[in-house]
Amino acid sequence: MPERVGDIVPQAVRPHKPVVLPCAGGREYLPDDAWLDELQDCYVHIDVREHVRQARGWLLGNERPPLHKIQRWLTNYLHNRNEQATPVKRKATEAEHVEYPPLEKLAPPPPAVAAWGIEQLEKLRRRVWG
Repeated sequence: MPERVGDIVPQAVRPHKPVVLPCAGGREYLPDDAWLDELQDCYVHIDVREHVRQARGWLLGNERPPLHKIQRWLTNYLHNRNEQATPVKRKATEAEHVEYPPLEKLAPPPPAVAAWGIEQLEKLRRRVWG
């Protein structure tokens, strides 16, 4: 903890303050620490506990879900924030494009793949690598 007044304490050192989420009908939901830890494993691009605090702020000013739907609402909220934080996938530029040899020049495929057909593999190669 800080040694003197005004010292900044890193977020990781601060103890977790429980966040109560307001629900419809004046009810409240207190997320379980184990559940929040599990959600953190799922949403790796965001700080789940911080976004739960932000979700509380959103709920204070907007329509609140009923208590029996709050976990679903919260996972959707976190999913959307995680997607916004995820780096955007982009197509390779011409300089990054790699030319792969035709499938006929590669090692013969295993019997199960050979039965599937070289045409299907060629279509798949064109779709994946352009």
